[in-house]
Amino acid sequence: MKKTHFEKLIADIGRQVTLSDSERAHMRGVLTEYMAFKPYRVTPAPSRISLFMRPFAFLAQPAFATLVAVLVIAVSSGGAAVAAEGALPGDVLYPIKVSLTEPLRLALANTPATKIAVHQQLAERRIDEVAALANEGKLTKATEEELAFAFETHANLAEEATANADADASDTETDNVAHTSFTSRLAAYQEVLARVDTTQGAPVTETLQDAIRSRVPADTDQVALAAETAPRMVALFAVTAPTASTSKKQTAARVTSAAELQTATDEALHASADLIGSSKDTLDASSSKSARHELERAEAFAEKGRKLLEAHDEDGASEAFHSSLSTASRLQVLTRAAATLKINAFATTTATTSAKIETQTEIMDTLDSVSSEDTDDADEEHTFSPPSVTLPSTGILKK
Repeated sequence: MKKTHFEKLIADIGRQVTLSDSERAHMRGVLTEYMAFKPYRVTPAPSRISLFMRPFAFLAQPAFATLVAVLVIAVSSGGAAVAAEGALPGDVLYPIKVSLTEPLRLALANTPATKIAVHQQLAERRIDEVAALANEGKLTKATEEELAFAFETHANLAEEATANADADASDTETDNVAHTSFTSRLAAYQEVLARVDTTQGAPVTETLQDAIRSRVPADTDQVALAAETAPRMVALFAVTAPTASTSKKQTAARVTSAAELQTATDEALHASADLIGSSKDTLDASSSKSARHELERAEAFAEKGRKLLEAHDEDGASEAFHSSLSTASRLQVLTRAAATLKINAFATTTATTSAKIETQTEIMDTLDSVSSEDTDDADEEHTFSPPSVTLPSTGILKK
């Protein structure tokens, strides 16, 4: 009988899940204790399936039995699975995290976009684990190399899924958004790892940093970018009208692309604001101030994107939304690192504060000049709408 797609997924999980001898012994002990606590009671099976039960005969098929086994393990060890989410290499529950829950998440990712997102998330998990171990002084060279290899594996699989999804034109912008966010987060992780190395007084994350560096364009480096941002964004903020030669089909596609970017940007801004609000008790005053400043910058870019979209400059709006999305993605990584690792994750941001203030000033001056020109235009009047982002009720961004 030909296997269904789901049966193949379950079979793939079975091939991927491997345990060492010590892990097998531990799991055997857990199962033995569980069986002693809840003994299996055998119920005599009926000699034949009744007419009423025939519609449910599929429950006895091997594929469904395999699924039930997976779900029983997941449910019966629900507390362990939840606890395993925060486990680090060397912890007892870490094998459950990487050999059960993560493969299950991948198996349940049934769309290209979901597969890309899960692989990117798992790649970032390996970075988080390296940072946490290094910050505690527990990272060995062997562990770092293993986690760096796992990071590259998931990052490569995410790229392959992206390449496969590129054949579907409807997913092009989704893939573009995912790539922008991922690249920006990786650049932020470079800053976090560098800060951890500084804290430890030794370069303990070199292997992983090299793996990340190969995937981050040079112009994504935040320090180098700060000095170049002002003139680039000033040029970007010059509103340009669409040419007469632009076809209706091309214009519609650009409007759709910019609108999808706006949606992704708004979601990222909401997530960033929520993260800052939920982390207010664990962030120190300096990190909290830096996080609020970065969120304000992201909102400024998004606000300009909306203005450009209203002026029918879809290309300029897309660039502005990309800048906002990149800033918000980076902000989320640095905020979590500052809250969980208790390090000055925004140190690089602080070091370039002057350049960024000048950048922000030029951006807002240009915004004002563009708004003034639009207001003075007698033929067409534009109304500038404020950002749609709703910040937490805690007033985290209020002065």
